[in-house]
Amino acid sequence: MKRMLVINGSPNGAKGNTEILVNAFVEGVEAAGASVTRLYTKNLRINPCCGTLHCWKNQGKCCMKDDMQQVLEAMNNADVLVLASPVHVDGLTGPLKNLLDRFVVRVSPYIVNRNGHNTHALSNKSSSIKKLVLISNCGFHEMDNFDAMLVHVKAIAKLFHCEFAGALLRPHGPAMRFLPKNLISEVILSAKMAGQELIKAGRMSEKLEQAVSQELIGKKKYELMVNAHWTKVRIKSFFSKDKDISYSEKPSLSTETAYLPS
Repeated sequence: MKRMLVINGSPNGAKGNTEILVNAFVEGVEAAGASVTRLYTKNLRINPCCGTLHCWKNQGKCCMKDDMQQVLEAMNNADVLVLASPVHVDGLTGPLKNLLDRFVVRVSPYIVNRNGHNTHALSNKSSSIKKLVLISNCGFHEMDNFDAMLVHVKAIAKLFHCEFAGALLRPHGPAMRFLPKNLISEVILSAKMAGQELIKAGRMSEKLEQAVSQELIGKKKYELMVNAHWTKVRIKSFFSKDKDISYSEKPSLSTETAYLPS
């Protein structure tokens, strides 16, 4: 495997918490000799599927003219697809799901039986994707917040007729921004090693996946930090003229640590 496509569905794009993991993972992938293409749904104009199935009636030609063609071309030139997304309402972000819905253009209308289960055959224009990886972070503390997304992405791998090659899941993801670097260094290193391992061995080990997901801060302390942060944000917003604070302007949680119990 030498070519990877990363699609980041975070509304914060390259400034989001998910990107912290993606950067480390990609560093490992490139160190192992693979090339990486990154796409951000935030920067793409992709309309929702209109459901007319025009593509099924016209040999895979979509009736909409937008940036989806760019995505399909990138998929044609990759053998590993990475879906990166924060958890939104227990699943992938809306823009990323919207993009995935448009993959219907590369699916045949004919139903086939695959391992005893109905699915669609892929058209002869389908991508060269052989493996699918998930990278995600969640604002809540528990690992079970990823359960629904994990089931969904594994199902997507089946639809794409490719292997699910593992997931890097980071609970209490915002902690990566406000904790000292020495406390998150193992998470970052493990994500990098997982990228290397994927290219060299074809799959990420459970040991590295668990290292990425390790607890960084106790649940109660995390709750206090997050709530203190949003209290400051809302106070600042109240006294702000435009009542709007961009992602990059949100105050750091590091200032709250002195007021929290150990």
